Amino acid sequence: PVGELPRRTTGLAEFDRALGGGIVPGSAILMGGEPGIGKSTLLLQAAASIARSGARSVYVSGEEATGQVRLRARRLGLADAPLQLAAATSVRDILTTLNAGAPPALLVVDSIQ
Repeated sequence: PVGELPRRTTGLAEFDRALGGGIVPGSAILMGGEPGIGKSTLLLQAAASIARSGARSVYVSGEEATGQVRLRARRLGLADAPLQLAAATSVRDILTTLNAGAPPALLVVDSIQ
């Protein structure tokens, strides 16, 4: 269709469907919901999928240490994904992490308080 934006699919069918067919490069997505509903798990799965596709994917946690995120990734069968993990709550620290390489195809900041 005319005016259709290019999208990067995550391979998570319902997530991609909720986003209108996938993630639009350069866009910002705010995910909300009740605590414990699975937002972090869903975002970790999406980030790992993008990383497995060969694109740089960065997951920054403001609530958990990287070791905790790694444990969740292992439980989900995502430990082999070349996903960059960082723990930071400061925008300056997040930008420092991002400047350590090429721009990521996906940046997850979990969460904004």
